Order: sequence, then structure tokens, then C-alpha cells
Amino acid sequence: MKTQLGVWIDHKSAVIVALLDSHVETRIVESNASRHIKATDGKSSYAPNGGRDITPDDIREREFAEQLNVYYERVLAAMASADNIYIMGPGEAKDELCKHLEKAGLSMRICTVEAAQRLSGRQIVARVKEYFNKVPARSY
Repeated sequence: MKTQLGVWIDHKSAVIVALLDSHVETRIVESNASRHIKATDGKSSYAPNGGRDITPDDIREREFAEQLNVYYERVLAAMASADNIYIMGPGEAKDELCKHLEKAGLSMRICTVEAAQRLSGRQIVARVKEYFNKVPARSY
């Protein structure tokens, strides 16, 4: 039987629901990525030799992007056995996850990507079950 997997994801956490033969497995992957709230108003400093330094905002954005990449790799590792993947979530995280799946050569396993607001664990499981009950499993 094909492994059907649903993922609800945002930049804070991912809830991964695997539908197996007779049971459901749920796993949560937490992100350690955090944007720093304090802004520097886009001001940059100047080095003594006259060159410009990188702004602290740029450094924070780069660190945040690196933390997200580590997070997406952990999510991908948790999804390794999936044959069919249903992705949902608010914001940009779901699309960023799709890009990581494409880089890993797994984009053909994605069935659907949908916008979804914050859902409870039970609501996520119900939505994944409902989706895969309506859509037949793909074979590769």
C-alpha cells in the first residue's frame, strides 16, 4: 500500500500525518527559526576604511533563512517514506517546502498544496483523511 502523508506547515512547526494500513501516525517537527523583533530602521554602519558593513537586518534575515533551511530539511527527513503528499498551511512555508521537495527530486509525490488557517491536531488528521478518501493514490 502507498504511504499517504499530509503536512500542515508554517514557520513555527509542521504537523505530519501519515495514513498507514490500519492506523494514523502523527509527528510534530518544531522550528528553531525566529525573526528578531527589534529593527534597526535599515541603518547601516560604515567601516573605518570607507566601505559599508552589512546591516544587522540583513544578517538577521540571512540567519533566519539558514534556520528555515535546517527546519525544512528536518521536515523532509520525516517525510522520506511518503508516496503521496498533501501540503497545507498559511503563509509562505508550504510553498517553501515545495521548493525543497523539488530540489530533493520529490516534487512528483506532491498531490496538492492548499492554503489553510491554524488547525488543531485533530482537525489536521481529519482533513488529511478526508482528502485521501476523495483522491485515489497515485502510482509511480
